[in-house]
Amino acid sequence: MSTISDIKERVDIVSLVSEHVQLTKAGKNYKGLCPFHSEKHGSFFVFPDRQTWHCFGACGVGGDIFSFVMKRENVDFREALEILARRAGVTLERAPARVPERDAKTERLLETLEAATSYFRRLLLDAEAGRKAREYLGKRHIEPEGEAGTSFRLGYSPDGWTNLKEHRRQVVSPSWTCWTRVCWCSGRTEARTTGSATVSSSRYSTRRSESSVSEAGPSATFSRST
Repeated sequence: MSTISDIKERVDIVSLVSEHVQLTKAGKNYKGLCPFHSEKHGSFFVFPDRQTWHCFGACGVGGDIFSFVMKRENVDFREALEILARRAGVTLERAPARVPERDAKTERLLETLEAATSYFRRLLLDAEAGRKAREYLGKRHIEPEGEAGTSFRLGYSPDGWTNLKEHRRQVVSPSWTCWTRVCWCSGRTEARTTGSATVSSSRYSTRRSESSVSEAGPSATFSRST
């Protein structure tokens, strides 16, 4: 199990979010007022089964425990990792000292990739646009929230060249200034989509995808960056 997965296993998202948001039960989920914008009616939801959160109001953003801490504390991914590691009682391995400028670029890249992954995954799990992709996965007996779907962080990329870019423009993020340099590093398949549904899997990587594996199917393509 990776360090990130270990932390996710130990940190309950409901407990984490409830320290900043007054949550009330809504079926099997929880809802409250969004902590990231002013509102009178709760549009902020927490999904314990998925260990994710999403604002259905003005923000229109969501993610996991890492993205919540990043946005709440205004920190980058590395700082959020350290905060949550302390909370979970997980010891982080210290990497050898590097050139500071390179480290800063790497952190911005990882933050950008995390944002892209969360966006595509949310489209697959929750969006109406991802319904056909979910149906196709069902026919292949692949659960988006099952072991494989969670491990590979499967997501859905709709037709179009600029969906992700336009989404990020609506959610102002300083790290997104490196979009043009890293968009191909996230395992993104938007530009190559020709069918009605594309399911993409992304791993943290600073190299361009070297291989693509396509499984026969009427409307879905699986891609994995190496």
